[in-house]
Amino acid sequence: MHAREEILAVVSHDLRNPLSGIVLAAKMLRRSVDRGDDAASRETADRIFRVGMRMNGLIERLLDFSRLELGQLALKLEDSDLAALVAEAVATVEPIAAEKGITLRSEIEPELPHVRCDAPRIEQVIGNLLGNALNFTPEGGTIGVRTERKGRSVHVCISDTGAGIPAAHREAIFQAFWQAEPGVRGGGAGLGLAIARGIVDAHGGRIWVASEVGVGSTFVVELPIA
Repeated sequence: MHAREEILAVVSHDLRNPLSGIVLAAKMLRRSVDRGDDAASRETADRIFRVGMRMNGLIERLLDFSRLELGQLALKLEDSDLAALVAEAVATVEPIAAEKGITLRSEIEPELPHVRCDAPRIEQVIGNLLGNALNFTPEGGTIGVRTERKGRSVHVCISDTGAGIPAAHREAIFQAFWQAEPGVRGGGAGLGLAIARGIVDAHGGRIWVASEVGVGSTFVVELPIA
């Protein structure tokens, strides 16, 4: 019952603001159409689309969390080229990093062993970690992505030069609905990292973070070699 109340609280809080934005943008779109202002109409329509995608993303995270809690997250396991998955995730965020004035560096081993995984789910995890790094790295900062083989496993390391995470919070950030106090890395619905850990655990892997306050953080995803 407590988990259900938490989910309802997240839905009501995190969906209310974007929903209000959609309603307001729709009113603006109607006015610009009445004026025959095509440029304003396109801009407002784009805004509605972006906010709608944000809402859809939150709904998908809630559904993923529910599936993980019930042990119903279905995985389609195949031998996958992890280097290609990481490279694709990096390419997706390159324009965002450039727009924010953040340097994005990647060191992806070309001969990285394949892993047996659900490729879209692992790409989701890497994309989530990259998105977090972008959110918490200031302009002029750096995000690094590195892959390496470690025995019978492969590591994907995503580092940033953000504010860092206090030692007391480094395990808590992977808990669902966890909220940091103001000024400390965390916030949001508190689902992204919990889902990432659930997905990695379901693959027989591990995820953890090393961090130093004022210096930055490095998230590591470890997956067994196929």
